[in-house]
Amino acid sequence: MKEDFGILYNTIINYHPNPFQYTAREKFESFFNKQMSDLPDSLSSREFLLIARKLNLLLKCGHSNGIPSEEWYKSLKGKKVLLPFEITRAGDKILVKNITEDEKQIAVNDELISINNMPVDTLLSIMSEIQERDGFTQAYLDDIITRRFRTYYFFMFGVQNDIPVEYKNSGNELRKVAVNLSNQKLKPEPDKYWPAQLKIFEENKWSKFAMDTVSGIAYLKISSFSDRKEYKKYYKAVFSEIEKQGCRNLIIDLRDNGGGYFHHGNRFLTYLSPEKFDFNFLRPKQKPDKNEYISLGRVSKLTRFAFSLKPQKYRVEGKRTNTFSYKPKPLRFKNKVNVITNGITFSTAALVSAQLKQNGATFYGTETGGAENGTNAMLVYKLVLPNSGLQFNIPWYQVMSNSKNENIGYGVKPDVEIRPGADIGRDNVMMEVMERIGKESQTPLSGI
Repeated sequence: MKEDFGILYNTIINYHPNPFQYTAREKFESFFNKQMSDLPDSLSSREFLLIARKLNLLLKCGHSNGIPSEEWYKSLKGKKVLLPFEITRAGDKILVKNITEDEKQIAVNDELISINNMPVDTLLSIMSEIQERDGFTQAYLDDIITRRFRTYYFFMFGVQNDIPVEYKNSGNELRKVAVNLSNQKLKPEPDKYWPAQLKIFEENKWSKFAMDTVSGIAYLKISSFSDRKEYKKYYKAVFSEIEKQGCRNLIIDLRDNGGGYFHHGNRFLTYLSPEKFDFNFLRPKQKPDKNEYISLGRVSKLTRFAFSLKPQKYRVEGKRTNTFSYKPKPLRFKNKVNVITNGITFSTAALVSAQLKQNGATFYGTETGGAENGTNAMLVYKLVLPNSGLQFNIPWYQVMSNSKNENIGYGVKPDVEIRPGADIGRDNVMMEVMERIGKESQTPLSGI
């Protein structure tokens, strides 16, 4: 595994656009040398993954990550390897969010205390040591670990049977049962309560647009910016309706939006930005040392070539810059913009958030998972290590936001922090935002 570890280190520092942004080169090298000397002669691919991910974590880059080999995934197909429940945070508690079809003992909303005699908080803390993130964004770390809890538990402990689980049920009774790993799907989750006064006008797989025409509140949920086909017509229709109805407040819900296509996110911003803005990304002019284990897809190669032909608007010493400029749409919304975010608001969604914050929007919820100052993305190289088969994604460009906030490495912070409540079936964050906006506009909202 030492050969693989060396290849990983050299590829990271050669291909990543800014490997020492958050961790000094000396510290990076020292960590690598220490880990290399301590590597045992024999390691399973699962054990090596945990060590390799810790090296990758020094980048503090949420787009640079490592996963097991394709063969490893194929070998697990159909096997029982995951816990029979997923979790969520509710204040200072860890609750069962959902269960698999075959789980009969633990129920949704039960409070987890320990698994295999280890406190759940301790487990989450250990998992944070292998989880990538942008800069120092704690919200991303907290939210993504709960989403990946089942997978990370298996990464850390492998296959186990009769796992002791301690929990409190709905009657607050402390119980302890033994569970086995499962290969069953999680049960379908019931829809959360939807405010009666919000009438849905448009809805698709990645977005929902609704309005309360009485109080003049528009609500736009965007789950992803990945769509590349219908978003142009969709936003034109949405903002045409908002203008027609004379809405005074717009709520943009970017929770759980992990990002997507940069043109999509920026097109959306043209309906909200008061003036022309630029989208900038760059990377070092010096070419990386090539190796045979890293590759870039054909479409990405063509995109990279197209970017290289684009004239530079700005010049940065030692860097090749790329800029796309955008101007406001005639249908631009000119009233109050409110944004809801959480730790999964990442990548393009975090860049959109940074621009909206710069424009003066009011933010609710929790800090974004993506850093306000920018990210590393656009094109991603794939590294496959020759001995272990571990796969690592390494972004090619550094993306700079237009934020003037000098607190580098943190997400867009909310003006009003609202954390999810204990009732999984109720969206208390959205309800509180609507209630606050209703009070501000002096229009009482019924049914909340």
